[in-house]
Amino acid sequence: MINISVKSKENKIEICAQGHANAAPKGEDVVCAAATILIRTLAKTLEAAVPDMVKADVSDGKADISVTSYDPVAAVAIETVCTGFRLLQAQYPEHIKIFAEK
Repeated sequence: MINISVKSKENKIEICAQGHANAAPKGEDVVCAAATILIRTLAKTLEAAVPDMVKADVSDGKADISVTSYDPVAAVAIETVCTGFRLLQAQYPEHIKIFAEK
C-alpha cells in the first residue's frame, strides 16, 4: 500500500509518500509507476520553480517534500499532483491511500 500524506500548516505544506503498491511484480506495477512519476515530477517542478523554499528527498518507496512558504506556482503544482493521486486512489483503492490534514 502506498500512503500519501498531505499536511498544511499556515504557509507550509508537507507531502510524504511511503510504501509500495504491490499491485504487480516489481517493474510491472502500473500503480507504483504512476505514483512514482507523480511524486518525482512534483519534486523536480518545485525544485525548479521555488528552489529556496523547497526541500525534497525522494528515494525508493519513500518521499518527503516540503514547501516553507506560499507560492502560487507551487500551490498549482501540488494541487495538480494531488489530483493525480486522488484519481489513482479512486481506481486502485486497495493500493493507494491519501490522507490530508489542514
